[in-house]
Amino acid sequence: MASLETRTFSIGVLTRRFNVSAESLRNWERAGLIPPAHRTPGGHRRYGQAHIDAVHKLLYAPTVSLGNVDHDDAELAGVSGGEPVLA
Repeated sequence: MASLETRTFSIGVLTRRFNVSAESLRNWERAGLIPPAHRTPGGHRRYGQAHIDAVHKLLYAPTVSLGNVDHDDAELAGVSGGEPVLA
């Protein structure tokens, strides 16, 4: 059995674990808020422990100022006022 550090998960597993939409995960990845997902030969995203840690930090860390982030970038990332949007 693979260790947790080498095990990967589908986008569906993460959406259920964190109660967020797949689109939110994709947006956070595009915005650089979580690391790029690994891809299968068929193009499906696979997430590992680093992704789980990043999503957990994004959702549960204290509110962080977006500073000089453009409003459109914040919307793309799925955040508003530093709080995650759980779509």
